[in-house]
Formats: sequence, C-alpha cells, structure tokens
Amino acid sequence: MGVIGNLATILSVRRCPQSRLKAKAASDEAAPDEALPLSCFPFENPSTSANTICRASPPTQGVLTKEKCRSATSIFLSQEQRWVLLDPVERTLSYWAPKKGWVVLDLDKLRNAEYDITNMRLVLYFLGCSLRFKTHSEDDFVRWRDAIAECLHPTD
Repeated sequence: MGVIGNLATILSVRRCPQSRLKAKAASDEAAPDEALPLSCFPFENPSTSANTICRASPPTQGVLTKEKCRSATSIFLSQEQRWVLLDPVERTLSYWAPKKGWVVLDLDKLRNAEYDITNMRLVLYFLGCSLRFKTHSEDDFVRWRDAIAECLHPTD
C-alpha cells in the first residue's frame, strides 16, 4: 500500500523544482508569447536581438529507485522511488522526497560517478555525500548514464 501511495505522489509532482533561471527569464527581453527551444536562452547581440544560444542537452527526468543503507551497521538497502530531474542547463540534479520536498544538488560538486550495467545502478559522488539510484530498465540506465557522463565531462 505504501509503495502505491508513494508512486502516486511521485507521479503527481512532475513539476520542476524552484528554478534559478526563473528570475533571469522574467527579466529577459523575449516576448512572453515567443517560445524558445528547450535549453535555449535569449541573448543580446548588437546585430540581431532575436537570436538564441543553446548551451546544453535537454533535461533528463523520470522515476528512479533511490537506495540507501537502513542503518550505519546494516548491509541491507532500503529502496524508495523518487522523481529525479537532471538539468544540465542549471547544472542541478533534483529529486522529490515526500517529507522534504525537492532536494536540489549542484552538479558542479559532482566529483565522480560509477555505473553498474549488470544491476542497473548509478552511484553519484558529490562533495560531502553520495547517492545511489537504480533504474527500471536497461534503456533507462543507458539514458541516465549518458546524461550524467555529459554533465561530469562536458564536451564544449
């Protein structure tokens, strides 16, 4: 029963966490009716002011299983499904925790990542903490692995 309720909560919060770019977007000179491509921002150019610049790939999002040790002495993992959003434009990894709300981590503090395709696990090592996620399919694993690798080692 708890898993179904938790999944219903996850699926109902598909809204984005508080964006650092919302204030910037409000002050930009793009018309409110003018739609910009995903991950693109307006920029001011002396020759033409209607140009946009794309800076990164689109966000990766979906339901992942967050794993953590039940206690410091336990070898057993607890598993909780979380809605996860990896936004390369804002350089954030966010996940929804029912009691905490959105937990937002800075990708600039991401130091390393481990990928286990056999168990479909992703382990992310941030400065001061680590996160372990499990995907539900091999296709999801490849999609998340590639997105995280792009954030860890951007190709400029």
